[in-house]
Amino acid sequence: MSTHFSLNTYIGQLIRWTLVAACLGITGSVAYAQLSNAPNQLYVIAGSMTTYGTVDGTGANAQFGFPTGIVKDALGNMYVAENGGHTIRKVTLAGGVTTLAGSPGQVGSLDGVGSDARFNSPTGMVMDAAGNLYVADSFNNTIRKITPAGVVSTFAGTALVEGINNGVGASAQFNRPTGMAIDSSGNLYVADSLNNSIRKIVTATKTVSTFAGTTGAPENNAGADGTGPAAEFYNPTGLAFDASGNLYVSDTNHHTIRKITPAQEVTTLAGFVGMVGYSDGLGNAALFNTPLGLATDATGSIYVADSFNSIIRKVSPAGNVTTVVGTYTGVNPSVVPGALPGQLNFPVGVLALNANQLVMTVADLDTANGVLGANFNTYTSTGFQAPINNPPTVNTAKAGRTYPVKWQLKGANGNFITSLAVVKSITYKPNACGAFAQDATDPIETAATGNTVLRYDSAANQYIYNWSTPSAGCYTLYVAFDSGQVFTAYFKLS
Repeated sequence: MSTHFSLNTYIGQLIRWTLVAACLGITGSVAYAQLSNAPNQLYVIAGSMTTYGTVDGTGANAQFGFPTGIVKDALGNMYVAENGGHTIRKVTLAGGVTTLAGSPGQVGSLDGVGSDARFNSPTGMVMDAAGNLYVADSFNNTIRKITPAGVVSTFAGTALVEGINNGVGASAQFNRPTGMAIDSSGNLYVADSLNNSIRKIVTATKTVSTFAGTTGAPENNAGADGTGPAAEFYNPTGLAFDASGNLYVSDTNHHTIRKITPAQEVTTLAGFVGMVGYSDGLGNAALFNTPLGLATDATGSIYVADSFNSIIRKVSPAGNVTTVVGTYTGVNPSVVPGALPGQLNFPVGVLALNANQLVMTVADLDTANGVLGANFNTYTSTGFQAPINNPPTVNTAKAGRTYPVKWQLKGANGNFITSLAVVKSITYKPNACGAFAQDATDPIETAATGNTVLRYDSAANQYIYNWSTPSAGCYTLYVAFDSGQVFTAYFKLS
């Protein structure tokens, strides 16, 4: 089965949904909560998800209208392109939501400071090392720059002029720019969606060129791989770089994920060109339905907002596709937070904070718009005395004594875990001395747990387990957590 999705129609729908939200029952708000430490959870970071609008505030008192692209700065603040409200929003770690630039509901192209500036359906964003935001101002066909002080200028393109020209600054032309990426040198890359190409902007000179594809190429092409202009795209949207300088592209209407090397060689990493569906698998055995936002993590994994399948997919560097957030149902589900995989509805943007924590924007057309987070098995430990999870270190202690085993535990966001409830069991089993390394994969065997006193020392940010040690010999101590992780410590008792 092959279907085609017009990104022009999609962006147009964003505007129409904004104008008639009350009639359609669409809700959209974003309010901020601290990122959760809970493992294996899908949770709402932002918004009551019951009211559509652009309202600053704290927590559930703030609202967003159709959030799309999302980035973060070095301090952890997040910035959201509010496509429906025509603004750029900032969400602080303290929970405050403010409008950095633009005026709610006001469409235009004016440069200026803060609320004096105007946008027309901003979609994708990147941030450079100095904290400047670059925004794909889609319906204005321009790339805008926002300084940390909120000063907005037009960086490339001319407002409301669509075209295919390469050039410098205002002489360059775009046609519905959407996703953006930034390379290690600070140069910008733009998914020029209706021009079916990827454009490059040399930041120092504002020089725009075509990096891959042919600008203005016809739609409904064959999706050919090739070098530079020989490659074919069909409404590309999301972009993301890996640490090796490879650029990944959501080739939206081809329903594929493409890879562009630094030498501009384009290949199809995952998905079957022109085929809509849902299937995990390797390469073209995997199927997508209108992939949009992309993100990468430090391991080289690519995360895809598989919008019409209402899920987040993970693509390995080798092209193996799995579903990590959301449940495929074949219909538009409600957003259901809780234990992963949970449920999403129409994810648009995705941000990888690390290999264990994602943030995504969703546009639930029935009930909600907002920002959600997903944590995987996310606990890490640092030992003090007899540190856990540090094989093959062997700790020495006296048999028949009370021995305090101490450790710290941190969640995905780096904050300390403090709850005793996350520790599900502490058990031990005897070992052949000198064979500890072989026991790292042994199943846990329930044994006498000794003194089960477990407490949390808030002054030292550490757990303390008073272990009543058994008779002399070698043992493995297992600490199991609610994340499903089991950490170990090795002991030689004398």
